[in-house]
Amino acid sequence: MKNLVMRLIASAAFCLLLMPAPGTAAPITSVYYSTGDALRTVDFDGTGFTSGFTELAPLIPSWTAMSYDPVAGLMYYAVGDSLRVVGFDGTAFTSGFTSLQPLIPGWTAMSYDPAADLMYYAIGGALRVVGFDGNIFTGGFTELAPLIPDWTAMSYDATAGLMYYATGNALRVVGFDGTTFTSGFTELASLNPDWTAMSLVFGAEPPGNIPEPGSLFLVTMGLIGLIGMRQKVQSTS
Repeated sequence: MKNLVMRLIASAAFCLLLMPAPGTAAPITSVYYSTGDALRTVDFDGTGFTSGFTELAPLIPSWTAMSYDPVAGLMYYAVGDSLRVVGFDGTAFTSGFTSLQPLIPGWTAMSYDPAADLMYYAIGGALRVVGFDGNIFTGGFTELAPLIPDWTAMSYDATAGLMYYATGNALRVVGFDGTTFTSGFTELASLNPDWTAMSLVFGAEPPGNIPEPGSLFLVTMGLIGLIGMRQKVQSTS
């Protein structure tokens, strides 16, 4: 019986390890932003700035929106009535830009979610979303919410369900589930000068949760119960 229990415990532990761990938000480490004619970065933990800024590159012409895909090493940005992409390694541009799509009218803020193939953007006092595969739009847009006042920059943390945005001279955050706002906004910091575009930077995701001893015990007891019921049925047949 002892050997049977040990085998059941080992089986239960294996089953728990195969179970998907709950999604854990990767920590925000910094944010890229533009102030019209310059691309900058500053350390940011999701609630406040933790360092002074570093200037990375001049922007000619000025950007009105941007979103960084660190996995692909690409910076998407809007300038005038055009959506463009340029190679970017986190500190410097690594290629010339490519024009991807015309924007009519021009965007005032954007945030690309490559995992969902969705581009969120602000335009004329409205928040919209459109399918986007990294090169072209894959459908028509959906209008999600009015924006009063208008947003000048935004970046979506999809895992945490939070949308960070700039309006006027303030950086704010609001709960957002991908379709609707889920809370009121919180003001995080004043911005001087105003931001015209922003993109959050995330660190490594925390390791998955280790099964709790209580869960292991419950699964083991369940397996023992099933074995006992099977043996009882066999003995009475």
